Amino acid sequence: MGGIVNSIAAAIPSSEAVHEQLEQAKASISKLTGQADDGLRQRKGGSMDQQRLGGGQSTMSMQQSAPNGVPVPMVAALCLMCFLVAYLLF
Repeated sequence: MGGIVNSIAAAIPSSEAVHEQLEQAKASISKLTGQADDGLRQRKGGSMDQQRLGGGQSTMSMQQSAPNGVPVPMVAALCLMCFLVAYLLF
């Protein structure tokens, strides 16, 4: 019985080891957060360059393109035709 207790006690990390892991995790989180912020700043900087090239306008108009693809009535007709052909052949 004592061997099992000793092996369980050895498997549980000490509080010092847990605190070290916590500090390492906090350091890596802050490092990754800083990298993510730098990446976002770079993206914002690119858009600022585009705004400067656009004559200094702060707002850019968005153009919406027409949706591409097959219209819904055409898809419905094709589905109906496929169903009828399959019904007649099988």
